Amino acid sequence: MKGKVYSIGMIGCGVHARTRLLPALKYCRKARIAALADPARDLSAERAVWGGPKTYSDHRAMLDDRSISLDAVIVATPPDSHREIATFCMGKGKHVLLEKPVALTLRDARALVEARDRTGVKVMVGHQRRFSPMDNSVRDLYGKGLIGKTVAINAVHEFSSDSRGAATGYLKKRELSGGVIMEYACHDIDFFRYLLGAEAVEVYARVSSTHADDDTAALVVTFSNGVIANLTLSSCTVDEEHLEIFGTEGIIRSDRYRTVKAEIDLIKGLKDRKMRALKTFARGFKSLMLLKYAFKRNILAAYISEIGHFIDSIEEGKDPVPGLEDGIKAMEAADAAIRSGISGKPVRVCGPEECKGGAND
Repeated sequence: MKGKVYSIGMIGCGVHARTRLLPALKYCRKARIAALADPARDLSAERAVWGGPKTYSDHRAMLDDRSISLDAVIVATPPDSHREIATFCMGKGKHVLLEKPVALTLRDARALVEARDRTGVKVMVGHQRRFSPMDNSVRDLYGKGLIGKTVAINAVHEFSSDSRGAATGYLKKRELSGGVIMEYACHDIDFFRYLLGAEAVEVYARVSSTHADDDTAALVVTFSNGVIANLTLSSCTVDEEHLEIFGTEGIIRSDRYRTVKAEIDLIKGLKDRKMRALKTFARGFKSLMLLKYAFKRNILAAYISEIGHFIDSIEEGKDPVPGLEDGIKAMEAADAAIRSGISGKPVRVCGPEECKGGAND
């Protein structure tokens, strides 16, 4: 319905919801925060901050409360609870924006597809990098085809406990979170799929544990078009996130902490060493001027656009993207990485016809 303001319920009010999702919701003209539910938190402070939504200690009570009329929910709880909560919400006829990963196990994730098809509601998976201004600048440059045939990707996705908080609770245990591979690598893998238009077919991974199970990982992901992606992740080091896409004619770079948008260097330009040094200096100066603004803008803007797309999909009766199938494709590759980390061998990525269960099933 055009012009409608959609009532949204937030299920799970941890750090991610309070620092990303709820602030983004406040900027969405078509949405309002109508209700909050979290079994582990006193939500009185959140109620005051977010405009007085009703609060609950149980998502079932929130959905059963006839005094509010929710149009949709955002599920931002630990992944082992996603199947039960999302299925309940769909059964109540509510559209669902489900934080990644889709679930802890592939079996649970695939069951959510059945629930969605049975109930007919819209379900979107929160792979917000598809909506990031920084990452879309990468995709825009890449789409011009200037770097020739893509041969490799190098990506670093690392952060400190100072920026995202120390790993506590479910994040400390592989069997509850899947470690950095399931929690964070699925973001990168989804973006690589989105960028390349290709599927991951094989993964080789090495993992280590410092402060929590599997809090550092290195992955080599081979895609169906032959591109090889190297991905390093860690939740126990410094804040660092950059991406390099190598082609036969040049390179595209992005750096979330040092640049405003993606940049490109072509082989013919790189041959001039003086010009290369000048461009490096110019980038550094620009980064000093815009660093803090650009980082905050990119992160919040991604979630605002993500939620906006979710609402537009409901309003227009279209399937949101990324949907459950996209989330499951990223999970299948992450699951192969977890199994590779355990076995020490490369593991082929397989779908439901080939692999009935996964590492956590």
